[in-house]
Amino acid sequence: QNLSVEKTLEIAGQGALPVSGNLSANARVAGTLEAPNANLSFSLTRAKVYQEPINRLQGTVEYSNTSLDIPTINLDVPAGSVTLSGSFTHPAKDFNAGALRLNLKSTDIQLAKIEHVQQEKPGFAGTLHLAADLSARLQPPKSPATNGSPDVRISTLNADVSANGLRLNNRSLGQLALNASTTGSNLNFRLDSDIAKSQIHASGQTQLNGDYSTNANLTFA
Repeated sequence: QNLSVEKTLEIAGQGALPVSGNLSANARVAGTLEAPNANLSFSLTRAKVYQEPINRLQGTVEYSNTSLDIPTINLDVPAGSVTLSGSFTHPAKDFNAGALRLNLKSTDIQLAKIEHVQQEKPGFAGTLHLAADLSARLQPPKSPATNGSPDVRISTLNADVSANGLRLNNRSLGQLALNASTTGSNLNFRLDSDIAKSQIHASGQTQLNGDYSTNANLTFA
């Protein structure tokens, strides 16, 4: 409870890492080496990681020999908050096959409150919103060219990404919106942007089977 991350890193000889905060965690492990069960809940508060302040990072992770479940991981920072949940079920001792599910959503993220953004582009402001829901299946690699990486086959993807009210030194830059939705075995997507007084529109469809055959149209002015 309330373990000082900064002091712990110093004791471990890693005091140069720019990470601080108070960590509380609860872990439980049971079962056998062949069939383990474990769960972890954690909370990091009043933290700073690579100069980015974190109000709270908390979550729960559950593991067995056939599944990894993330009921929720929530990141709360001055710019906004992001929540992640998901699961991965797989055959015992085989991480190259199974079913993957991820869900990501955020509040409106205030770009002006992200330290790295202001360091790279002082005076840049606006909001970023993220929402995505992904389901996919992992299959064993088909060829040595993949270096042992599993083949990821997306079954559903619904996403909504938008950047609104973008400004630089109080000068309006515009906005951008990207949407994707799955209907049957097809992924429909659309991009609209008027950033820097442009008019960019793209739309298309990708088949979520085979080699992801895609048709798309792009117009800009």
